[in-house]
Amino acid sequence: ERPATQPRAIVTPDGGMQVQAAPEVVDLATLTAASGALQPRDRSRAESQVAIRQIAANLDPEQLQPSRVSDSGAPIVDSNGIVVSGNGRVEALRQVYADPALRERAEAYRRSLGPQAEGMAQPVLVMRLPQMEQAELARFADLSNRSRIGAMSTTERAQRDAAAAGPEVMGAYQGGAFTAPANQEFFRAFTGGVVSEAERGA
Repeated sequence: ERPATQPRAIVTPDGGMQVQAAPEVVDLATLTAASGALQPRDRSRAESQVAIRQIAANLDPEQLQPSRVSDSGAPIVDSNGIVVSGNGRVEALRQVYADPALRERAEAYRRSLGPQAEGMAQPVLVMRLPQMEQAELARFADLSNRSRIGAMSTTERAQRDAAAAGPEVMGAYQGGAFTAPANQEFFRAFTGGVVSEAERGA
């Protein structure tokens, strides 16, 4: 019973916008990464790349099925195949299909898609939006990248992260920019063990 093609309602994390989207299995090559107003996040950041790699290495097909909320589940694309929400998930799938070490993850995902994936080199389940105005797509992309919970203040986040990191990780910090060469060991330990996938930009 994978995946039905009937359109379903999807809401943004804050509940401020609802759209209809239909499940569809497409080839990865037909999808285009969002840019400009449709991509509020910087996918080139090291933190984002770390998060994407972690998603790929631990890919769970069940988490890429249709979701009620737009910031999770199958990637959401517009009528032209541009990824409006889920660019990180699409990039993770790209890595899964390309990396021989992740072959088992790729095969498990392919099996989860059922007969619709047959004959496709790199099948992906997406939720396809109907034709929408560019301004509405941009609003949907923006709202889809906002947290479901109230944001912590800078001080609150710093206190939380320092406590989660512990003295060993914090002791590796040499001062100055987190990404400075002297802080490489600290940066890897901190982003790998403290910063969540959502905060890294996945």
